[in-house]
Amino acid sequence: MTNKQNYSWELGRYFYKGFDDPDFIADYDKIKPKIETFKQKYEGKIKSFTPASWLEFFEADHELSKLIDKVALFLFYTYALDTQNQDTLKKQTEFEIMMTDLANQLLFVSQELKELVPDKLTEFNESEIHKD
Repeated sequence: MTNKQNYSWELGRYFYKGFDDPDFIADYDKIKPKIETFKQKYEGKIKSFTPASWLEFFEADHELSKLIDKVALFLFYTYALDTQNQDTLKKQTEFEIMMTDLANQLLFVSQELKELVPDKLTEFNESEIHKD
C-alpha cells in the first residue's frame, strides 16, 4: 500500500510566484553582472583593505549571497515539490552550471584571504568601525 501525499508550499510568500515572476527573472538576471562587478571591485585588492573597505567588502559579499540564496532556495524547493517537472529541472540545472562558472570567478577571495597575515585580521576585528 502506498501512501502518496501531495504537498503544496506557498513559495510566493517568501520567494517568487513562479519562473515567470518578474522578480524572479530580475533577480536571476542580476546574479552574473553583480558577481562580475564584485570581482572587478575587489580582485587583487583585499591585501590593501582598510577597516572601512573590509566592512564594505563583507557587506557586499553578504548582499550578493542573499540574492544567490534566494534564487537557489526557490529553485530547490520548486524542484522538491515535483521532481518530475522537466522545466524545473532544466532551470535548476542551468542555474547550477551558471553558479559553477561564477564560483570559479570568485576563487580569488579565498586565495587573497589566505595571504592576509593574522595581524591584519586582528586590526580589522579591533577597529572602531566594527564596534556597532
